[in-house]
Amino acid sequence: MLWGMGANNKARRLEKKRRQERARHARSERASDGRDRHWSDPSTDGGPGAAHDGASSAQLVHEAVMTLRRGDHEGFARALTRLDEFGPARPGGPHRGLEAVDAALVDRVSSLWPAGWQPVEVERHVRRELRGEIARDAGAIVVDAITAEHAARQRSTQRLIVDARWTAQLERIGAKQWWSDSAGRLEQWGLRAGMSSTAALHVAFEALHQLSAMPRQPIWLPYPGAPSEVIARLASTSAVPDTIDRKILDLVRALLAKAESTTFPDEADSFTAKAQQLMARHAIDTALLGAQRGGGGRDVPGGRRIPVDDPYANAKATLVHCVAQANRSHAILDKPLGLVTVMGFEGDLDIVELLVASLLVQATAAMTAAGRWVDRSGMSRTRSFRQSFLMAYAIRVGERLREANADTVAEATAAHGDALLPVLVGRSQAVKQLAEEVFPETKRMGSTAYNADGWTAGRLAAERASLGPGEGRRLAGRSGE
Repeated sequence: MLWGMGANNKARRLEKKRRQERARHARSERASDGRDRHWSDPSTDGGPGAAHDGASSAQLVHEAVMTLRRGDHEGFARALTRLDEFGPARPGGPHRGLEAVDAALVDRVSSLWPAGWQPVEVERHVRRELRGEIARDAGAIVVDAITAEHAARQRSTQRLIVDARWTAQLERIGAKQWWSDSAGRLEQWGLRAGMSSTAALHVAFEALHQLSAMPRQPIWLPYPGAPSEVIARLASTSAVPDTIDRKILDLVRALLAKAESTTFPDEADSFTAKAQQLMARHAIDTALLGAQRGGGGRDVPGGRRIPVDDPYANAKATLVHCVAQANRSHAILDKPLGLVTVMGFEGDLDIVELLVASLLVQATAAMTAAGRWVDRSGMSRTRSFRQSFLMAYAIRVGERLREANADTVAEATAAHGDALLPVLVGRSQAVKQLAEEVFPETKRMGSTAYNADGWTAGRLAAERASLGPGEGRRLAGRSGE
């Protein structure tokens, strides 16, 4: 059963949406971490165009964000107009309204790192909460703010330590400076996008509004400039050297990629079986190495967040949960944010991420192949069919993974002796304790599957692809989007 944050919502959809919105606004206040206090005590802008009832550009930025948060569109339009009137302090100078919003964006981004967020998650969140072209444009502005914040942090801190995974995320979102330092970044962005200053301000405020509504998260990845105690705590979650982990995982990735791309089922079975075998051995090696290191608190569990998006986000979250559970990990769903936090040991988390990604790719192909689904009266039942298909697929995948892992543990116990079982039990208890500490208030989340044909098809799909070594156990073919 998947665990979720907060209360179990069983009311009508409208009331549920209202509760989520209120909760999001409340959490954004807790997540501010004091970083937006400069908005309430800004300095006064001087120069031409500064006569705005004594309000500074920073005050107007704060006012505009608050009107958006309240849903006061008329108030937002007034604040936007007043801010646009600031213009440049001198002919050819930077637009002070755009500069004020840009500074607020960079400052807000900087406050999100100690609040647990990571670059890829921030960019995804903004694009997910908005729609259409404004989602694309706001996402681009946020990536630029992340780029600028990172560059400023590097300039201000000597010998800044940047985790390789953080650098990889910056590269993934395309965080690279393209603008000239001789002019304002948002102003240059607006010119490149063919927008007026008012239109650029509007997009920037939509981005800032979304950033201001992001709640605090557990820190699972050391951010640049993190305190030494945070870096030390997170470093202790890696139980084996990266040189060993990466070599095995790279091979597993290659095998799963072949399993996903081949059109021959037997080949896919073979590739998936070999990948599962390597992953099982990797998890056991990780456990034994951690035990051999002994005390000192070095071998401890950590966490990662896996995004789950619509359509069928609940079913996808169930798949994450089932894969995590089979690999001695614990999953918690934050439904409003579309994130599943998986807690476990480093090697097990690697396995969960790889398996979930591969299974979702296979699922997409199977769902596409199934086509549209209609009932006897000709009514479309495609959505309910696919939801039920994915749910059944996830549950059956979890069952088979647990069966395969039981065989692997039995084989390892025969090879290594009875010392392995206490190690695995101790690790499971450590993961459970971490989950209770990080998420003290959770509720079991029920899942709905009300299409019998979809459920049957999903169970059958979960019997077709190879799970791993042993008695030719077979994992699911494909469950989808």
